[in-house]
Amino acid sequence: MSHLEHVNENSIRAMADNKIVGVALPSTAFLLRLNPPPVRDLIESNVPVALASDYNPNCPVMSMPLVMNQACVMMGMTMEEALVASTINSAASIAVSDEVGTIEVGKRGDMLLLSTDVWQNLVYLGMGAMRCSPIGSGLGGVGGRDEVCPLINEVLIGGRCVVRDGHFQDTENVMSSSFSYSPNQSLMNVPAVPSPEYKFLAEGLVLSDDTLPPHNPENERDPSVPHSPKRPVNPTSEEKRLAIRNALRYFPKQFHAELGKEFMRELDLYGHVYMYRFRPDKRLRAWNSRSLPAKNEQTRAVMHQILNNLDPDVAQFPHELVTYGGNVLLLFFFNCSLTLVKLYTHTHIYIY
Repeated sequence: MSHLEHVNENSIRAMADNKIVGVALPSTAFLLRLNPPPVRDLIESNVPVALASDYNPNCPVMSMPLVMNQACVMMGMTMEEALVASTINSAASIAVSDEVGTIEVGKRGDMLLLSTDVWQNLVYLGMGAMRCSPIGSGLGGVGGRDEVCPLINEVLIGGRCVVRDGHFQDTENVMSSSFSYSPNQSLMNVPAVPSPEYKFLAEGLVLSDDTLPPHNPENERDPSVPHSPKRPVNPTSEEKRLAIRNALRYFPKQFHAELGKEFMRELDLYGHVYMYRFRPDKRLRAWNSRSLPAKNEQTRAVMHQILNNLDPDVAQFPHELVTYGGNVLLLFFFNCSLTLVKLYTHTHIYIY
């Protein structure tokens, strides 16, 4: 259960009784000027608390040390609680605490190696001084290093070093194979090389003048991915007609009769029009952004974020375009996602 800004005593009691992990997002509360989650009440009620960045357009935070710092400053967590919340409790929140989250025999070797002997500096310097090795008694860099260096010296995934001093080491597992990469090369200087494999993204919604893509209602829901339950809505007849009219706006009039019946069926069955007919045959993934067909880096970043939220390994209900929380839609219809991604392949986006 995430966010928790408006959780009350009854909810906290129910979370404790049902062993629910509460995921606090301090950066979101900070940026949106919300009241911080009542983390102390949760902890004192024996609710395990996890921390997360909530990285998204309204919270462009990718630094967990920053999140840990904010959790201590804004929500009254101790550094030890912030560390537990960012490791084993975060793993428990997605049911993988038996695989990761602590360093012990039998678990995957996912860990950080710091350039300081005092782990608390990870939290203390989380506000931004991440490239500083503090100077002072007991605060020197690992191995007597005096030079300025990243506080996080190495990132290990499965026991293998994938990042050292800010540079990728394991190109096979971390970077796309569509371009070469030197461990001493800054990631920002890696050239973008669009891959022909993803050319279909530039095609968008393909419609001929008189033919729709084939569709079989019997297998419109792929059993290999989780699906959203029916939405608990009970629209009036007029509201249904309005929903169908809105959905049909995206299509030529010669298809309205056939698609109107199909969309009404989806609305009755699922409580929403998903346009399953237009779901791509190719499995959508969060492919490396530098392999995507786009005009510039900012546009690739936006495309990557859309695809990330349609990736079955990331999204809660990818074929219903639900990112998380059971009802947080990335886009309303599949044709919207295809059209938007196509638009981005032909557009420059500039972010200042």
